[in-house]
Amino acid sequence: MSPHLLDFTACPLTKQPFPYFCTPAMFTPEFEHEVRAWLEETQTWEFTRTDFYEQYEFSLLHLDVPPQLRELISPATICKLEADMAAMFQTESLELVGATIHKLTDGQRIGVHNDFIEDAESHRLIIQINEGWTPAHGGYLMLFNSASAQDVHQLVLPASNSAFGFEISPASYHAVSTVRDFARYTLVYTFKQRAKQHLAEQFTAYLASPFAVCDAELSVALAKSGQQRLCDTTGVTEEHYSIANCLYPTTTGAKGFAAGIDLTLVEVPELDRLASFYKEHDLEPISYDELITNRAGEKLHAAWQLLARAPTIHACMQALVKTIQVVRSPDPEIDVSYSHPDIPFSVFVSVGEDTSLISSLRVAESLLHEAMHLKLTLLEQEVEMIQPDSQGMYYSPWRDEKRPVRGVLHGMFVFAAVREFYQTIQRYGLPELGQDFSASREKAISEELGSLAYFPNVPDLTEAGSLLVNNLLMSAVGVKNLVP
Repeated sequence: MSPHLLDFTACPLTKQPFPYFCTPAMFTPEFEHEVRAWLEETQTWEFTRTDFYEQYEFSLLHLDVPPQLRELISPATICKLEADMAAMFQTESLELVGATIHKLTDGQRIGVHNDFIEDAESHRLIIQINEGWTPAHGGYLMLFNSASAQDVHQLVLPASNSAFGFEISPASYHAVSTVRDFARYTLVYTFKQRAKQHLAEQFTAYLASPFAVCDAELSVALAKSGQQRLCDTTGVTEEHYSIANCLYPTTTGAKGFAAGIDLTLVEVPELDRLASFYKEHDLEPISYDELITNRAGEKLHAAWQLLARAPTIHACMQALVKTIQVVRSPDPEIDVSYSHPDIPFSVFVSVGEDTSLISSLRVAESLLHEAMHLKLTLLEQEVEMIQPDSQGMYYSPWRDEKRPVRGVLHGMFVFAAVREFYQTIQRYGLPELGQDFSASREKAISEELGSLAYFPNVPDLTEAGSLLVNNLLMSAVGVKNLVP
């Protein structure tokens, strides 16, 4: 966890003249102040001059960073930045390749350039550490429509603690105007695309050893493949994705509102088009007016923020869930959640009546639960895990009844991820009530998974299915029971 790193994934992404986003705050104010104080004191500067700029700089990756600032390059911070940048730009896995500090002083500037050097770098995140900056100090980040210095697209203020992220390409022209009577500091994280694997190779690697169920890299690849499959079969593009369009395709997109939950939309129900679907699946969606009066967006945001405390799970959710529809629960003590294989990137959840921590944890569990059903469905479309003639029925500890092999497999996959979530967030100082609830859920799920130690060897699983189940048991409860 990176306690001083703020979430930026709800920021809008601008596509022209190249993909970029801006966020007004990247760190907590106290942490940003500490960074600035260190930069003003340190002597670790190297002077660099090229044909279009001169500046002072040094790399954080080759330096003994002060203990109070090691979060800048901690594994948790790097993991979160890699995942969040990949999610923001809807690309496959990114790898951090640079973390540098730049300083421009009086009279220095950076000319028009695009940073493009083929595959060596693909994305950059620039964080301004400029406490005390005023417009008179200059140092504006300038964006261009072309290589011409007269073709200005936008001026971005170097306001302290703000950040600018962009995709590096031949079109990503930018510059920095002349600095006046000031020291302009920027922290620059640079990323490149990880070497791509074929989806089948990624899945094989995923199964090779005990693993995190919420593998972010595989989730992004599965989502990309699933979107292409949806487009091929229904004609529904990413732009026109909605619950109704998955079932009854049109060229209009989802209707909804942003609730501060990254790239995910709270989708307003289309009652006229989906009345039969809701009736068939015993779902009662909440209308737009009730979404507002019930503060559904606020409740979903609180749950999403809890999921964000587990960076890998958060990145997985961002990749898999495009829309959320809120449904009614028959009782405040009953959580309703649902997903459907023909609607590959949407989940249906109830949000409860209050905004307590326990309620938020329950909503977070419901969101993750259904997202993992979606993920396993996408996995099954790539690799067969159930024997075609499967007819066996097996006891499910979650339903307290016998279920088809697919039902038990999905239960194991989903609850292994939920267990991972509760295990992770206990490390980050929840209030006592939240800690107790999380520990209780983790313990209960571990016992339920442990009762299925025999399951890797059932005849209705393929070799890939048996290996998946075995590794779920190994990673979640330390059980290995796969007969060679």
